[in-house]
Amino acid sequence: MSKSYPVIPVLVLFALFIGACTQKPSEAISQKTKQPESAIKIPSHYLTFNSDLYTISHPPDWEVENFGHFVHFKTPFEGPNDELQDNVAVYATSLEPQNQTLIELFEKSVEALIETTPGFALIEHKEIGLSSAPAQRIIYSDEDGLRKHQYMQVFMVKDGKAFVFTYTAAAEDYEKYFADANAIINSFKVK
Repeated sequence: MSKSYPVIPVLVLFALFIGACTQKPSEAISQKTKQPESAIKIPSHYLTFNSDLYTISHPPDWEVENFGHFVHFKTPFEGPNDELQDNVAVYATSLEPQNQTLIELFEKSVEALIETTPGFALIEHKEIGLSSAPAQRIIYSDEDGLRKHQYMQVFMVKDGKAFVFTYTAAAEDYEKYFADANAIINSFKVK
């Protein structure tokens, strides 16, 4: 079932957000506190997923769905009331244009989120390291009128490839799987 959104309130929220951000997304977001990512231990019982481009580890009870450029790691199904199976998605693709920088990828992605995500609210931004490369991480939420969702998204550029990691959860479940999602993302290694 598709839910329609009243156009005026969405435009007003968008205008208020844009009015508060008179700079480029990366400049506005970079005013958030930047802290180094602490070392995250990957549990020894995690399984390793191998692609042509990378390896990544995940809890053994998480379901893996491989769609080529997209790989989804889904939390265990919790029954009929589990409307959103929390997950970590990994997207890997060649850079377009080939010389695109991490900051350019990040700015375009955040601009697209602001323009297309109803109720977009930035919670946190951090510059981190991932697989021996710099990365940008944001945590944000959205609200579709019925449910609120929370996301952690990490952007990385390495060897002419763009890698985007997205942890998606119902807002009330976000903390439940955050440690596992963070460990999955931080286990990522480019081949």
